[in-house]
Amino acid sequence: MSDVLFSSPAMAELFTPRAMVAAMLRVELALARALARADVIPADAADAIAAACRVELYDADAVFDESATAGTPVIPLVRMLTERVDTKARGWVHWGATSQDIIDTAMVLQMRAGIELLARELRGVAESAAALADRYRYAEMAGRTLGQHAAPITFGLKAARWLALTTRQIRALEALPSTALPLQFGGAVGTLAPFGDSGPLVAAHLAEELALPLPELPWHAERDRIATVAAALGVAAGAMSKIASDVALLAQTEIGEVAEGAQPGKGGSSAMPQKRNPVDAMSALAAARLAIGLVPTLMSGLAQEHERAIGAWQAEWVALPHVFRHTAGAVMHVRRSLAGLEVHHDRMRQNLSLAGGTLMAEALSVALAPRLGRTEAQSVVKSASERALREGIPLQRAALDDARISSILSADDVNRALNPSRYLGSADAFINRALASLPDPSRDAPHATARVEIDGLNIAYRVDGDVSNPALVLINSLGTDLRVWEPQADSLSQYFRVIRYDARGHGESDVPAEPATIDRLGADLVALLDHLNIERAHLCGLSLGGLTALWVAVYHADRVGRAVFANASARFGTTQSWDERMRAVRAGGMEAISETVVGRFFGAPFRAEHPDLTRFITDMVEATPVTGYLAACAAVRDADLRDVVSRIRAPSLVLAGELDQSAPLRQSEELHASISGSELVVLPGAAHLSNLEQAEEFTRLVTTFLRGL
Repeated sequence: MSDVLFSSPAMAELFTPRAMVAAMLRVELALARALARADVIPADAADAIAAACRVELYDADAVFDESATAGTPVIPLVRMLTERVDTKARGWVHWGATSQDIIDTAMVLQMRAGIELLARELRGVAESAAALADRYRYAEMAGRTLGQHAAPITFGLKAARWLALTTRQIRALEALPSTALPLQFGGAVGTLAPFGDSGPLVAAHLAEELALPLPELPWHAERDRIATVAAALGVAAGAMSKIASDVALLAQTEIGEVAEGAQPGKGGSSAMPQKRNPVDAMSALAAARLAIGLVPTLMSGLAQEHERAIGAWQAEWVALPHVFRHTAGAVMHVRRSLAGLEVHHDRMRQNLSLAGGTLMAEALSVALAPRLGRTEAQSVVKSASERALREGIPLQRAALDDARISSILSADDVNRALNPSRYLGSADAFINRALASLPDPSRDAPHATARVEIDGLNIAYRVDGDVSNPALVLINSLGTDLRVWEPQADSLSQYFRVIRYDARGHGESDVPAEPATIDRLGADLVALLDHLNIERAHLCGLSLGGLTALWVAVYHADRVGRAVFANASARFGTTQSWDERMRAVRAGGMEAISETVVGRFFGAPFRAEHPDLTRFITDMVEATPVTGYLAACAAVRDADLRDVVSRIRAPSLVLAGELDQSAPLRQSEELHASISGSELVVLPGAAHLSNLEQAEEFTRLVTTFLRGL
């Protein structure tokens, strides 16, 4: 029941037995490759092992059933893996590793994915809190301390505090992959003795294969990193419980200042028809308690025996997944609660006048203090407040009736002092500070996590999603880097193993010395697939990325599953137009063309409505190395695939922007007509980077098509 009520479906799926087996196989595969790179085992043995490391070949339940006797799931898994490997390569399976290396590293991979998932969900909480903070920045309400009315605040400030709290959790979680989630690889007792003095080299290759930090030494029995992750999740869950508690209290019948959004079947009672319960807040509080309750189990695991623990390490196998599941549940339910939150400002105003408006007592004493001094002013106002409460009259009347007050303050002075809107201090400034700290997923997203040498250049790439999912390569447009796919990457990685990369001369990839060709750009993509041991992948290319995808679909048809050609053409522009652009870049750098380029990327209304995103893409274009940009321009200038795209047999989707000037609708229609059986969808109002202008619809169309739905 807990995975249904007190976890998120995505996080629950991430920590299933099948997902754990997939992660362990990913480590075994990477180990085989690392051993081959270090010349410890033959390359053909590594290939044989890699071919058998496919999760669909194994019964995860059987692996864990046997682990009850074996004491670890690695023992039955390695036996099953060995049985599937060619006889000549069997002796190299799991070479030099110990069970803890595989389990710990597999869990590190799962935790990394789990942290990314939590950070995404927390951004949803932050965005809702930010919207509430901005919309209700002037909505006065009672500030409450120790459960009692204290002084006025605004609901915007309360939401801004939720935002700041959530932002801190995002930052804390995003720091974990580099500080607390390194490779685990030490062999039997942490010496890597089977490799002689080559152990560090094998470890370095293994860390690179898995895109994990390389620790200074193995950490089998030193679990401070696990405790750090557990503590961070516990704090994040606790932070969500703070927000959920506020919502639940504000939704009480007697207060009635907020309510969770209504929807059929939500928040009812089996006995009381009138009930509208804050069920998301309730579920978040329950999930947070479950998560926090497991943190001590993981903290207690810091005391481990010698080189490998007996009991404490094994307890992590259960506690860690559940901490992730329940923290995700808390975050998910808070996100849902805030996303549909109904704010009743009229009730907030009514509640301000409860108790005769005595929550303005501090403001009145502050107005009197310059004449009476702080102590005397508080004493006088306390007397007036007690009378107001005792006799059930407004504080204003009690104040004007008191000669000690009326002799100093006029009726207008008293009214001003008792006006909640005049006693909000720096609330507006604090709201602005919180809004300024809102994480921008496109700016703050991690860039490349790994590199591979292709044709003498280091090509930067990033992989997200379960290794057992179908592979999908997202190919960038000219002048952008892999961050251009941020609006799609999170959603697509739920269904696919998503590979993004920076084309040569772009982003974090090396800059070529010579002009590129479309053949070279396509060959880079094929080499990346080879490096990742991916025989067949779906492709989704944008602009130049679409041209690259077309080339691969024509000349390497066996490597392509389904293909999406977005804002693409078999022939872009004319030789003259590209020569003119290249001359402008040589003369004035990227700044000379950035305004024009971004003006083609987005329509004018979109640029006006989204200045931050426009500036971000402009910065990306201007940061592209001149030599790298010119090399890619040469490839586009010289490419003409119009005579060969008819050879494409992969199921294809052509996505066109209605207002695209760089790949006009007419060219998309021609491309669609040339590719037998292809589909064409036009995105209304979109220009050239339709994945950003129409992000939600673009993602939906691509997901639906690639999944064959």
